[in-house]
Amino acid sequence: MNGRIRECHGDLHSRNIVRVLGHLVPFDCLEYDPALRWIDTADEVAFLTSDMKARERPLRAHAFRTGYLAESGDYHACRVLALYEAHRALVRAKVAALSATQSGEAGAREALRAEHARLVTSAGEALAPKAPRLLLMSGLSGSGKTWLARQLAVRLSAVHIRSDVERKRRAGLRELAPSHSRLGEGLYSREATAALYEDLVRAADDVLSGDIPAIVDATLLERAQRARFTELAARRGVSLQMIRCEAPAPLLRARIMERSSTGSDPSEAGLEVLAWQSAHAEPVRADEGIDVIPVDTAGSDALDQALRKVGGALSGGVPGQP
Repeated sequence: MNGRIRECHGDLHSRNIVRVLGHLVPFDCLEYDPALRWIDTADEVAFLTSDMKARERPLRAHAFRTGYLAESGDYHACRVLALYEAHRALVRAKVAALSATQSGEAGAREALRAEHARLVTSAGEALAPKAPRLLLMSGLSGSGKTWLARQLAVRLSAVHIRSDVERKRRAGLRELAPSHSRLGEGLYSREATAALYEDLVRAADDVLSGDIPAIVDATLLERAQRARFTELAARRGVSLQMIRCEAPAPLLRARIMERSSTGSDPSEAGLEVLAWQSAHAEPVRADEGIDVIPVDTAGSDALDQALRKVGGALSGGVPGQP
């Protein structure tokens, strides 16, 4: 109905992908049977993420899922990814078990049995109950929300939902395309912003419904905007925290001017927007029921600060700075 049933590859696992001239190219698709390749795109995505998880490459699975969701906006797929992952893993486990019974070579049989066990374990992990969380990123433009959200998403295996990208998507624009909208008009009118927040809540609901942590990256400067997410967290029964990104005013202005000059970021917020936000931001009150975590993004330890306070586990180095 939403264009998510498409002619896909049908057999998208890592053995059917090769690197050619620096690009990953899938091959050996199921061209012989349309019924096996005309499928839900979420099923296709889950085939590869399931395979990478079974091969103990969770960061690659996360990167592929992140890329698909950012490009497509298909957050509704999160509701069924775990089910599809389990199904794909079990089908491949059955194939491995049958192949093991037909193999005449002892080493090959043992390898196939080990693959069978790994895939069955992976299917069980996909279906195991989980406790997802909802994490809100708040702060003025240039405060480092997006940089920090990206780093946290990797560490927490979360889906990063960015308001700047979703705002452009609503208007049918690519994320780096200019909207030529002025402050309070066009894409940034109160009506458009209210509709955007409805989309953000809906996307977060889809992600949480699939037992996946969700990170919503938006300014969230108004009480009414935050209330939509406190209601969602209560309805879903998940923990809710909000990281308030902070940085000195000169640094905020410098970051905004730098990204505006390069045109390499979806955000269109300029210094005028920053001034408006500073004057109109509504402080979070105790009665909102939100656990607010202030993080100073001017320091090199911003990610460590956030991870300590949200209870995440740091893995790997820190790529880049906000």
